[in-house]
Amino acid sequence: MGGVPGAHRLLEERRNFPAFEIPVVALPATIDNNLPGTELSIGADTALNSIVSAVDKIKQSAVAERRCYVVEVMAGAAATWRP
Repeated sequence: MGGVPGAHRLLEERRNFPAFEIPVVALPATIDNNLPGTELSIGADTALNSIVSAVDKIKQSAVAERRCYVVEVMAGAAATWRP
């Protein structure tokens, strides 16, 4: 149970169990960084740092071997990153 539907279900179930007045906070996260109204979402920074780290290692190998590598990264249709 996760995401916004999971948080909503927890909120709905609180009515059945009034003793468990547990605060519910929903933090939307996506590695695509395509959440409306946000500049950077949780998960996007980690994904970008992982990509940069992997590409740096590939670049070191490419320079040492005097080769060219092509790197493709998966992204959603609406994924854009602007510095």
